Amino acid sequence: MGVSALPSESELMEFLNHEGPHEVISALPEGEDGPIESAASQLGIPFRRAGLSDSEILDLFAQHVSFIDLLRLNRRRKKLAKRMRKEVVPIREQERYLRKVGGYRRFEEAREREIASRIGALRGRAVVFVDAELAEGVAALLESFKTAPPLTPEGR
Repeated sequence: MGVSALPSESELMEFLNHEGPHEVISALPEGEDGPIESAASQLGIPFRRAGLSDSEILDLFAQHVSFIDLLRLNRRRKKLAKRMRKEVVPIREQERYLRKVGGYRRFEEAREREIASRIGALRGRAVVFVDAELAEGVAALLESFKTAPPLTPEGR
């Protein structure tokens, strides 16, 4: 499993054509996977969405982020915005800084678990596209699925 920035459409076409996956899976937010779906359809590769809808994301956010967490998160975002005017802050560092707010961390971990479980339920060779801030957690969860014992029909 590799992590990289989203390639241009021509690079994407070349990669998908060369790798020849059985399917392409997008766990990106709604509306951000248009070029990926287009490239997959041009090459005749099945395309699936494993990402959460906007309403599912809002539900998770409401479940995990309290009002106090929201205030803390907004304060951290303002500090981060000030810092970013002076220097470039990598996305992973930004995410680590924001995840220090407990409710936000639980929200992002719940998103990662849901996306990983949707991807893990699919079988076969695939190329998966995930948001950069979630990629590390989703990759770790998918790796843990490989080492976990298979579930019985009862879920145990």
